Amino acid sequence: TLETRRRSAEDVEAQLEGIALKLGLPAPPRRIECIDIAHHNQGRAVAAISVITDGKPDSSGSRSFTIKTAKTGDDYGGMYEVLSRRFRRAKQAETNWELPDLLVVDGGRGQLEVARAARQDVGIAAGDCPIVGLAKERAERRTSKGELTKEATIERVYKAGRVNPISIRGTSPLLLLCHARDEAHRLAGKLLAKHRKARSLHSELESIPGVGPRLRRTLLKEMGSLKAVKEAEVEDLMQIKGVGRSLAEKITDHFRA
Repeated sequence: TLETRRRSAEDVEAQLEGIALKLGLPAPPRRIECIDIAHHNQGRAVAAISVITDGKPDSSGSRSFTIKTAKTGDDYGGMYEVLSRRFRRAKQAETNWELPDLLVVDGGRGQLEVARAARQDVGIAAGDCPIVGLAKERAERRTSKGELTKEATIERVYKAGRVNPISIRGTSPLLLLCHARDEAHRLAGKLLAKHRKARSLHSELESIPGVGPRLRRTLLKEMGSLKAVKEAEVEDLMQIKGVGRSLAEKITDHFRA
């Protein structure tokens, strides 16, 4: 068992050293963060940051954000907003918000430049937080006559100052960045599902005439759940401040229907 653990640790060390070599980092990246922006059709955008510590997923360090100011569908604006917030907390030396050894952004050169702009605007030196972009792109092969012979997707890493991206192939140590990106996707999807559930719950109550956001919160707080509101009798609802008989009957009629 000890030998297996030793070999595993050596493999991780070799992978981190390989990443440092390929990306020109000053040292193996012990902490890697990856950010992903996600949208849903109800106009809300969220972001998730996954963490890889010493080559392994670190759920305790992951972060979730609701995008507040960027317009819907504005990936660049959303990324700038979230990373600015993240960098400021590091700049202010808040606990557990230390800068990573490598930040990966989900996207190509455009997203990379936005992340670098956020870092610069907050006042963090490039060397204190290296950033790369990771994009899944189509790769085509054509004959000398221009005929398409093969099409596939390939992961590419974009690095500032380098003209051509680095393609990830085979057993490249850069595959660890893909794992970080996949975990960020998973976290963002989980956060979106939470928002959808909350929005569905809110809209169902607020679709009843006379029930606004404040009363909706009161109903859920006093009754404990949407299920309890649905099953409540008129007299039960009338015990809640702000609910008279007429409104209580509207609520029960709505759910009975």
